[in-house]
Amino acid sequence: MHLHIYGDRYILRTQSIRADFSESQFKIIKAFFVSKNIDDTVHLLLGNQNVDEFTYKKIYSKINNFILDLSSKFGEDIFSPKSKLSISGEEGKFYPRVLNIELTNYCNFKCGHCYKEADNLKRQFLDFSIIEEICGKFKDKVQLIHLTGGEPLSHPEINKIIKTLHKNNFLINITTNGSLYSRLSTSSLESINNFQISLYGCDHRTYQTTAKNDSFDTVINFINYLESINKNYDIGLTINRLYIENHDKYNSLLNKLNYKNIVFSFAEAAGRCLYSDNNIWSLSDDEKTLATNYIQQILNINHPSDNTENYSCDAGTLSYSINEYGEVRLCQVLMSKFFAIGGLDKIIQRSIKNNFSICKQLQKYSHSLTPMCRYYYQYSLGENSK
Repeated sequence: MHLHIYGDRYILRTQSIRADFSESQFKIIKAFFVSKNIDDTVHLLLGNQNVDEFTYKKIYSKINNFILDLSSKFGEDIFSPKSKLSISGEEGKFYPRVLNIELTNYCNFKCGHCYKEADNLKRQFLDFSIIEEICGKFKDKVQLIHLTGGEPLSHPEINKIIKTLHKNNFLINITTNGSLYSRLSTSSLESINNFQISLYGCDHRTYQTTAKNDSFDTVINFINYLESINKNYDIGLTINRLYIENHDKYNSLLNKLNYKNIVFSFAEAAGRCLYSDNNIWSLSDDEKTLATNYIQQILNINHPSDNTENYSCDAGTLSYSINEYGEVRLCQVLMSKFFAIGGLDKIIQRSIKNNFSICKQLQKYSHSLTPMCRYYYQYSLGENSK
């Protein structure tokens, strides 16, 4: 289990579950992972305090129920000696839980919805010295590094980057189109916590239409390989009109895969999506509803990830983005002009005190922004000022 301290919040997070705990609950969790025994946990928490038998049994029962609920909620046998607790962050500080690092603006695909407008003509790769700086400043303070692009596996030092991050105790997730997986070394594959594979079609034709690159077989081979080595992976699916027209084929393919989660969304109104010819990405509300119904045929969910009502954004608090030039931004999608904050030291400065609200930031610049994210629609026009 991985717990992150953010101010007075104690956050346990998996790919699909996030729970916040109080300081007293954190102390229980920490004590339990030291002892792996309820009796010993109670003694550790009581210290030198003497309590009568009735009080002891009452404390024991509450702690036991809490630990059992925790194990059940996160689907992990935390009583097992193999189950460990790692802690990131710092008491009283506001270090982000996640750093999203865009390793490059290069991509061997040319998807019509790409907010970054990545393609094979761009060649800016993040300098390795930035990775070293991140390790020096945020080891054990940041929990997760999320490598993105462009296509992150195209970075010429991708294996060196993964090795260095892993050596410095970061969890590593990668979002990739999966077509360049042969560049990953065996040790890199073993060091990755989770892959999110962006699926851009259900066959050769839809891949060529969507990504201008027919790597369908290569991507499926990569997925099959991950399954053969029992590696966690998610499927990322950005819904377009091709999915609606071919939903039976898409869903048939998805039902054959042993993914952990499907992360599906609709294209942001940004980058190439704004001016693509024959734009298959700009869907009407009725088309979005129809696509959601098709997705619900294979998922046990109540609403899409695009739903703003229950969407919570961590930009500028628990999450920051770093682009291929080493520039730190609050969000990787919203424009640098308004949402860039400088270099890595700015994150350290903001860790001392952070009462930032992305909602207010969006309101401040709403007159200058093209709607780019799901959060914009809910907050930029002043519907919520939390």
